[in-house]
Amino acid sequence: MVAAVDAARAEGVLDDHVPIYVELPRGDPSYGWLAAADEIAAAELRLKFRTGGLDAPDFPTADSLARLIDLALDRETPFKCTAGLHRAVRHTGADGFEHHGFLNLLVATRQAFDGAAPAEVRDLLELRDGEALTDLARTLDLTGARRWFTSFGSCDVDEPLADLQALGLIDA
Repeated sequence: MVAAVDAARAEGVLDDHVPIYVELPRGDPSYGWLAAADEIAAAELRLKFRTGGLDAPDFPTADSLARLIDLALDRETPFKCTAGLHRAVRHTGADGFEHHGFLNLLVATRQAFDGAAPAEVRDLLELRDGEALTDLARTLDLTGARRWFTSFGSCDVDEPLADLQALGLIDA
């Protein structure tokens, strides 16, 4: 991957300032996974974490996602999360799967950056109380977290916007 990006940049096909995200294989990080993450960080690329999809295995556990956040922060590597992040707060979807909340991810990233233990980060990712999560979010410098958790993917703009309005985080 790094060689392909380097070649595209050298040929002028890809501008130096275009952020490149790399999705590593799912599952518990192995030695090879960690080595690949090190190469991504060294090349100043970014990580992509899949947080949902059509099947249960597409939804990582809160423990797994907390580890991925920690691994990205340890390498000072920005990341984005894609799929299944339609709502601000963790919930069980109509599909029966546990869906991560994008606000949970933002708060958990900030707390992980500030030194929270992995169990605390996991607990933040599992928090379902929107009021408690919003109260905590208001006490944090979330713009600092945005340096690392750069974006999230959702199939809809209206649903995330409505959640932020309902939580009182943005005006209607």
